Amino acid sequence: MSNKKQQVKQANNQQKTTTYCVWVTYDGSSFFGWAKQDNLRTIEGVITKTLSRTFNQDITIHGTSRTDKGVHAYDQVFTFSLPFMIEVEKLKIILDQHFKGAIKIKKVKIVANDYNLRDHVKNKEYRYYINCGNFDPFKINYQYQYSQKLSTWKLKKAAKLFIGEHYFYNFSGLKPTDKNDPMRTIKKIKIYRKKKTLIIAIKAKGFVRYQVRYLVAAMLDYHHDKITLSEINDYLSPKQTEKYRYPKALASGLYLYKTVLNS
Repeated sequence: MSNKKQQVKQANNQQKTTTYCVWVTYDGSSFFGWAKQDNLRTIEGVITKTLSRTFNQDITIHGTSRTDKGVHAYDQVFTFSLPFMIEVEKLKIILDQHFKGAIKIKKVKIVANDYNLRDHVKNKEYRYYINCGNFDPFKINYQYQYSQKLSTWKLKKAAKLFIGEHYFYNFSGLKPTDKNDPMRTIKKIKIYRKKKTLIIAIKAKGFVRYQVRYLVAAMLDYHHDKITLSEINDYLSPKQTEKYRYPKALASGLYLYKTVLNS
């Protein structure tokens, strides 16, 4: 390619706004959640600051999920735009150089400039990890240290109540003034073991705040005979004005495990 043609190509690239879709994994134990907050270290805040500093301009990112303080992600996705084009592989190298430690870039691709990420979410899967073996201080930020046996059979009885479309306001952090619709559809709940670790996997198109942690708590509370199946079912009714009366599960055991997008 002649120098003149190369200069024309570079000029065209510099003038072209390009939107990138980025898959990222992170250890949430040292962050105050995903969403950007003043004077607090969050995933969105660190990514936004790093991108803005790297490309010397104000950059806004849009993520698929707002994970809570202490919650981890294997497969979070976000988009951002640049007023020029960089090849995907080169951009990934640049991002990998700047995101070290608790945040790791997995994949980058170019999408349409009018691409609305949340409109393309097909489903999300959260997984909750419970250590049923001996207490492990090295995993205290990564698994709920239950350190007792759990009956998968009994947990599954409670889990069945949540599958399908339900009113999850009473199993959420929503307030009466919030405009978010508490109706959500749980597609699948799978409960299984890997050695001493019990895993609760919950799949849906979307969740309301704290929903997964409250559902896990309700399953464990039923296991301990603190609540009945009938009472859990009552909390799924819009007629029930009292929110779930027991605490939500700890954040440390929760992971955004998979985000599936439509093409």
